[in-house]
Amino acid sequence: MFGGYGLFLDEVMFGLIAGDTLYFKVDDENRPAFVAVAAHPFTYRRRTRTIEMSYYHVPQPMMADPVEMADWAGNAHAAARRGRAAKRWRR
Repeated sequence: MFGGYGLFLDEVMFGLIAGDTLYFKVDDENRPAFVAVAAHPFTYRRRTRTIEMSYYHVPQPMMADPVEMADWAGNAHAAARRGRAAKRWRR
């Protein structure tokens, strides 16, 4: 799908690694925190268009602090669970 590695917890994908970049799942609740630190979304090319996924890169300073990183990862997992629940509800 995107040529990277998925990060899963409880059968829910909350992150991905593409190249040497870590991305976490975002939704309307946690996206503002990523935007505030100038994080950018994961994108890839498909034929003639660019696809943007709901994963944003984790800035390097966040990775230096294990407590902050755990918070961001937890928020990404919560976003992934919310997205999964919304998909089930729509079926």
